[in-house]
Amino acid sequence: MTRSQRATLSAREPAGIRLYFKQAPVSSLGPGKRAVIWTQGCPFRCDGCISPDSLDPEGGEEVSVDSLVAWILEHTGIEGLTISGGEPFLQARQIAQLIDRLKSQ
Repeated sequence: MTRSQRATLSAREPAGIRLYFKQAPVSSLGPGKRAVIWTQGCPFRCDGCISPDSLDPEGGEEVSVDSLVAWILEHTGIEGLTISGGEPFLQARQIAQLIDRLKSQ
């Protein structure tokens, strides 16, 4: 991704997290029972991408970090969080906020 592409994405950075999908509990994408979020948006277009519907950065739905924390915490027995995509690092600031808020619970 070029510097110009990163600047464009940063300028449109939403306050929430743009999600493609979320599911809990899941036991196949990491150890134990997990909550899984798939972020929306990816510039890489890898051959054989397993979630091509998550590529469009304007697709999916934007959810607040607080509502995502609440959704994760309402599932009893969750032992971890898996973050997939799309490309989660396009929303690094919001993902870091999500992780920090979950750690403080």
